[in-house]
Amino acid sequence: MGKLFWNRFSKIYDFISKKDQKSYDIIVDKIRNELSTNMNVLELATCTGLLAMRIADICGHY
Repeated sequence: MGKLFWNRFSKIYDFISKKDQKSYDIIVDKIRNELSTNMNVLELATCTGLLAMRIADICGHY
């Protein structure tokens, strides 16, 4: 499976995820409300970074 699988699947994943933008917005808002600039965040399995990119700016280290 590995990298070849992910390279093919990531485009589909982004398309599907963006179709449910309202849900992503709600999730991001809830997470951002719990974070502050003095926090370090380790996120695993971020997929293509749709969530990570939207919360990284509020953390001390991401």
